[in-house]
Amino acid sequence: MNYFRGNDRSRQRERAKVYQEPPRIPKDGDPVVVLELVDSMNSGLESVARTVLTQNIGDATLPNARVGEPFDSAIRLLDPAEFRSVRIEIKSVAGLRELGLRCEITSDGALRVSGAPNASFEGSVFICFGDYSVQKKFAVVASDPYDLWQNNEPPEGSPYPKEHRASQGSTLRNRPPLRLLVASARGRSHAHNGLFRDDDFCAKIADDSGWSVFAVADGAGSARFSREGSRIACQAAVVSLYDTLNAKNSIVDENLKRAIVGSAKAGDLNGERSAETIKDSLVFQVFYQALYKAHAAIHEEVAARKADAETPKAESLDLNKPTDAPQGRFIARDDRFDRAKSVAMRDYSTTLLLAAIKRFPPLKSKKSGERLSEPTWAILTYWVGDGALALYRPNGEARTILLGTPDEGEYAGETRFVTDASEITEERILPRLRATFVGNFKALVMATDGISDPFFPTVAKARDNAEWDKFWLEILPRDFPGALDPKASVKDRADALLKGLDFKSKGNHDDRTLLLVVNDGEEPKCE
Repeated sequence: MNYFRGNDRSRQRERAKVYQEPPRIPKDGDPVVVLELVDSMNSGLESVARTVLTQNIGDATLPNARVGEPFDSAIRLLDPAEFRSVRIEIKSVAGLRELGLRCEITSDGALRVSGAPNASFEGSVFICFGDYSVQKKFAVVASDPYDLWQNNEPPEGSPYPKEHRASQGSTLRNRPPLRLLVASARGRSHAHNGLFRDDDFCAKIADDSGWSVFAVADGAGSARFSREGSRIACQAAVVSLYDTLNAKNSIVDENLKRAIVGSAKAGDLNGERSAETIKDSLVFQVFYQALYKAHAAIHEEVAARKADAETPKAESLDLNKPTDAPQGRFIARDDRFDRAKSVAMRDYSTTLLLAAIKRFPPLKSKKSGERLSEPTWAILTYWVGDGALALYRPNGEARTILLGTPDEGEYAGETRFVTDASEITEERILPRLRATFVGNFKALVMATDGISDPFFPTVAKARDNAEWDKFWLEILPRDFPGALDPKASVKDRADALLKGLDFKSKGNHDDRTLLLVVNDGEEPKCE
């Protein structure tokens, strides 16, 4: 009796060759199923049954399974009707139970593997029969691709350590009720590759009569020490701007008051201020000073590192040795100080979004006492690089104002940085400045591209008020539950904002920073 189907002799020879090969050796952790032949009548069919068994196992495949989902697959071993006195039994099973799977021989002569896998696995299942062993590729993949991301720490001894997650909640003023909520988190790609967070933020809050200043920055992913560049830029720019604007006898305030009155008379309170207005009000001067100080502070850090590298001294840690980074990962950049590499400004490259806000009370004529303007918010902003900076205003004819334009460099995917020397000039700074006067607003929004890319992937969407309504009324309540609850404490709201940064968005795994200055007294009323 020919148990090979058809008369393909070459196939028979191939099967015989496979059977004669030495058994493959399972590795530690590989699932192994050991089968045993039982011939109750000693009919002499053992060799034939083993040949048939070899063919069936050789042709069979095991489909991939998914974590947490039911799995049920069978490999037909032999036909009980053909071999009445021969049966297959399981002698032992190893490795499948640990994956949440069970193994059995069915009444129709099949090897059945079933269950709900509880962990990912990629390898082979070895099916052993006597001296014969066959290797069947098998994988248990994560039902959620996000489960495949690893959470690795940066190599020990890396310079410029930074917390992976940070948040801040503060009250700016109670009339109207303004709250600062800001959160920043390391992205999945950085966590997977064992890198620090490159984003940073800074805020300085004044009393009701002063200027509050905010900054958000995104260090360039290709720059070795951009995480420090973003921190320095935020700190230096905010401190400079805060101190200058809140200085005694500030001329900027008097100039802005005249601009507010002029805008109120012209009926263009919500319009964009011209470059001449920005220069005449000295807004350009105070921002230029802040940006220059941020650029200079980073330059000083570069100089210090160069001097340190050129000075021979004993080191407790040899930073030129290979790191003990986990194997099997792609390290995006070398974060070590290497004496063989020149430290430069480009190693600290960072974007910068900068904003200062103040509410001016109703302005009156000193001579007649006539009321010249209603209470007005002055919002001064600067934006270099990507991300988003906008004033959300959902009421009536008032629309959301995009306070600048995300810019690209000369090549696709490239952007501009405050660390570029060419950016610290009047020609570059002035077009990036905005002086905006509004009667009221719901929120000032500042974000790095880890937020803007998922929700406002194009400039057109960033300018679309309907997209901002969706972001405020749908996305924030859904992905950041509790962050907009005016009854909760600002700390709890900031914590909720931080927790929400773990939202899932296909293809968007960068660091995420979101800063909101929320007016809890202004309810959204969409048209």
